[in-house]
Amino acid sequence: MTSAASSGTPITRAARPRSWLPCRLQHYSFTGWSWSGWCASKAGSKKVSAEESDAYFHSRPLDSRIGAWASPQSQVIASRSVLVTNAARYGAQFLLNPPRPPHWGGYRLVPQQWEFWQGRKSRLHDRLRYLADDAGAWRRERLAP
Repeated sequence: MTSAASSGTPITRAARPRSWLPCRLQHYSFTGWSWSGWCASKAGSKKVSAEESDAYFHSRPLDSRIGAWASPQSQVIASRSVLVTNAARYGAQFLLNPPRPPHWGGYRLVPQQWEFWQGRKSRLHDRLRYLADDAGAWRRERLAP
């Protein structure tokens, strides 16, 4: 996924979708994934409801739920001990039932376009683009490499 910081600087992260809905991707955490060739999409995003975020959060392992509280996501920290200390503090505070942190939730991506590229030795690569119309139907186009 690529977005932009308030300064306009692009920010790109790999995200593994946590659920697939018709014509939508939903993700809650970031992990790496690999693809043979490449895939690009053009999509809008929208925060999922608090109820959906709660349901997913409570399905996660206890350590992951405590970790969501313990980690000041993407902030510079002095050492790993900051995380360990925070995890111990929140573990003692919440015991076996940590609530979803107010800063934690999911986003739903609603693609309007997908493009897939698969390389071939001949340079006659396969390149397909799928475009969604306003009704959610998809049209496939073959593009020249």
